[in-house]
Amino acid sequence: MDIAMMRRSLNGTLTELQRAIDRIDVTKAANLFEWAWHQASQAPPGETREQRAQLKDLKEVLGSRRWREEERRLAAQGVQPR
Repeated sequence: MDIAMMRRSLNGTLTELQRAIDRIDVTKAANLFEWAWHQASQAPPGETREQRAQLKDLKEVLGSRRWREEERRLAAQGVQPR
């Protein structure tokens, strides 16, 4: 896969990840985050610098107190992640 195509694919994954975070879709966000890092690892770091910076910011969101509290709240209610 050429770099431009990989970058477009990664940008699409990042968009979906942001949507999952906005919906507090815990399982989907975790899966998309893992997939995005996999995609980023397939290209030289210099080619995905912006996307890697976005991933770092999103990692902070996923590790935030608010996000962890929401995960615990859903677990306590017995709600299956979306």
